[in-house]
Amino acid sequence: MKKYFLYELKKAIIPFLVIVFAGIIMYAVPLSMGSGKFRSATLEYIGYLMFVLGAACVIMPVYIFSYKMKRRSTDLYYSLPMTRTKQLAVRYIVGFITIIAAYTVAYILGFIITAVKYGNEPNLIYYLPLYFAVIIPAYIIYSISSFAFTRANSVADGIFFIAFAMLALFMIVLFISTFAKYQKVGYYTVDNGEGGYETYSYTSTLNYVYCYKFFPFTMLSEITCVFQDLIYGYSLEASTPFENMSDPGTINLAVSFAIYPAISIACTAGLFMTEHKCKAENCNQISESIFGYKTMLPLFTLTICSLYSKEWLSEAYSLMLLAIVIAAAYALAAMYKKSVKIGWKFALVLLISIIIGLICGMASGGLY
Repeated sequence: MKKYFLYELKKAIIPFLVIVFAGIIMYAVPLSMGSGKFRSATLEYIGYLMFVLGAACVIMPVYIFSYKMKRRSTDLYYSLPMTRTKQLAVRYIVGFITIIAAYTVAYILGFIITAVKYGNEPNLIYYLPLYFAVIIPAYIIYSISSFAFTRANSVADGIFFIAFAMLALFMIVLFISTFAKYQKVGYYTVDNGEGGYETYSYTSTLNYVYCYKFFPFTMLSEITCVFQDLIYGYSLEASTPFENMSDPGTINLAVSFAIYPAISIACTAGLFMTEHKCKAENCNQISESIFGYKTMLPLFTLTICSLYSKEWLSEAYSLMLLAIVIAAAYALAAMYKKSVKIGWKFALVLLISIIIGLICGMASGGLY
């Protein structure tokens, strides 16, 4: 196993160099070309590096696990005197090590440029905890992407499965949010032009549930923003996203922070526990996993249709968008079935999803 680990580690040199190059281009180069004093805009370059880190955690599983989608490579690797689970573990570990190693090189280079160019103007001490703080969020993205991709039987399906996994919880929360609205009355005062003032009221629609807080990338983004503020000179109290636990946005963020580590643990466990069931003959066959088209297409279709209110359904532009959504659902169903004939059973499932979604939208008032 040690020899196989070193072999895979050597093979990872190409993705390592690609990630390092992307990190340098997105982070170190703009940082070195900046001029003047250290400004908050300079901190955006750290965000660019975190974007590269997150993207690498999504793309790397496609690179390291694509061997499972090719008949020739599966026959080769499954014939090795090593269990499939051990092969998977080696590739899984090597993939994440490669990402973190490349991220480390770009991060240290950017830190050196910042220290030399700006001296003690930024709070350099916070670069150290930021480096370690983003590793767990990066692993969450990596584990979810790895699990989702390996549920498919082809590379193309695997890429779509990753996209589904990145959006699944967001879609669920988005559907819930259509029923979690409330009205808030506000007041404003204007000069009436006669030496007095008049007060008017207005009603705004707000939501208890913030669906945009429920992406796998949210934790990585929020932690980066906190340390960006600390590096720039803000206090920890002013930087933390959890300063007001009675605020709906803060509560949503706390729930997201609690859910995704649990999902990551489940994905990691599921990845290894199901590996022994994988068969070489499944390569390029229809991907029947419940984590793919079979479940995600009805979920996404129902959720998008639930955004339509009665008013939206009376507008030609909205109806055209709905037609595009239905056409896209059919196109993905055809990709799932690998045929333009998607079968009456799955067509019925999509039709029911559309009808239920529209009924829910009309009952809840849609997105607004």
